[in-house]
Amino acid sequence: MLLESSAALLPAWSPDGKWIAASPYSELTSSDVSVSLISVENGERIDAAKLNPALAGSREAAFSPDGRWLAYMKNSGGNFSSSVWTVELNPDGKPHGSPRQVTFSKLGATYPVWTADGREIVFQEGAPPAAERFLA
Repeated sequence: MLLESSAALLPAWSPDGKWIAASPYSELTSSDVSVSLISVENGERIDAAKLNPALAGSREAAFSPDGRWLAYMKNSGGNFSSSVWTVELNPDGKPHGSPRQVTFSKLGATYPVWTADGREIVFQEGAPPAAERFLA
């Protein structure tokens, strides 16, 4: 078993089927954990922040359809204050280069998903509906 349901939130397959990107389920606002990349071939688990410290606090990753980019959300500080970022991937599927912030809404952005052509990222803006009762 590569992934346990209690250990990951919103796992995503790479288009080539070689990697799963998964977010830790606990400590959702912690900046000291990040998306993990899990090799389907050998089970190797890589913390993306260990490859690139700028990815600390990354969550909810989504691979672009061509496998060249990873979109993810990152907490910007405070409750439900997050933004969507992207980082380029090496041919081996590992992140490299400087991440780029792509959303700047004060309402927050979560659950990034690439469009089928890979030209845009769709995301949810604002607090998740279940959290709204805690913000009042």
